Amino acid sequence: MDFELDAEALALLEAAGAMLDAEATPALIRAAWPASRGDAPATAGLEQVRKVWATLADLGAVGALVAEDAGGLGLDLGQVVPLLERVGYVGLPVPAVETIVHAAPLLAAAGHPALPDVLAGRALVAVGTVTAGGDTLIPYGRHADLVVLPGLGLRAFGAGELALEPVATVDGARALARLAAPPAPGTGTLLTADPAETEAAWWRAAVGTGAVLVGLAARMLALTVEYTRNRAQFGVPVGSFQAVKHALAGAHLAVEFARPAVLAAGWRAAHSPEAAETGTTTEAGTATATDTARDAAVGDARDAASVAKVLAGDAARLAARASIQCHGAIGYTTEYDLHLFAKPAWALIAAFGDPHWHRARLAASLGLPDPVDA
Repeated sequence: MDFELDAEALALLEAAGAMLDAEATPALIRAAWPASRGDAPATAGLEQVRKVWATLADLGAVGALVAEDAGGLGLDLGQVVPLLERVGYVGLPVPAVETIVHAAPLLAAAGHPALPDVLAGRALVAVGTVTAGGDTLIPYGRHADLVVLPGLGLRAFGAGELALEPVATVDGARALARLAAPPAPGTGTLLTADPAETEAAWWRAAVGTGAVLVGLAARMLALTVEYTRNRAQFGVPVGSFQAVKHALAGAHLAVEFARPAVLAAGWRAAHSPEAAETGTTTEAGTATATDTARDAAVGDARDAASVAKVLAGDAARLAARASIQCHGAIGYTTEYDLHLFAKPAWALIAAFGDPHWHRARLAASLGLPDPVDA
């Protein structure tokens, strides 16, 4: 596998990284939080976040996976993973994975009229998921312009076409919403009715979420290393204590193991025949050798995505725990910037398959019993 970025992807990463470092500050993130849990997000803060998002879009980031003839950059998921990690590192509270990785390629393929606004950063796209209890939850649904919902395929709805109710969440900037009633008949636009395309979009989002989690974990550790260097106890920096060193070293190793796994998952997704036709069959109805090879390649890509999501989720959870502990009492105060990165991480660990789901899927793929039942 070659994880080296081509010139266009590298230029995008460098330009986007410099802009995000300058504009996507903790103060900006905090300004987008509601005044209290369950309230609507702060309007002024959201306007500033949208300005940063529009600047990111002007650089081409939103259309990174969209073909050039549709107004995008024509990159692949492997080349976009480092960009998503950078978005996670700064903690920009937008549905970046949902817009860039999940929805934009579908909107382009369907020729959706909202695509120009999405690529220009004027429209944010949220993606709904159905819980085990039957509720449809939509992260960022409270201020998204377009919402993609599963059903018989995937359909895109304008925000005004849906009845949404707010849901309180640990991450105030996540703007979680619940679908209060089914969409009215005849509303929305069908993006795809193909189960293979629907699954491909979901798995792309799982890899993208892993990249954001790696970025969030790395930022939490960076904040903690800086704090433990400067915070003194008993006349020495607390970072010199063995227990602190071990905790941060363990979290750092978890992040360093997760990062190449996510890069590998992005590379495999980019080289997988997921979007191709499933192939032909013989007159007897049995799969051809081409079908078998295609299925194996798709399975390998999904295995890589599951590994990446597990490692990224575990790394983020460990980084959050170690960081809060090493900060001591201040780490538990929500006013401290560390929570601006820990809380999105806690929310994203469960997004697009939590670690248990992906572990169980990997176990089944290897012919092993469920890790929990074993």
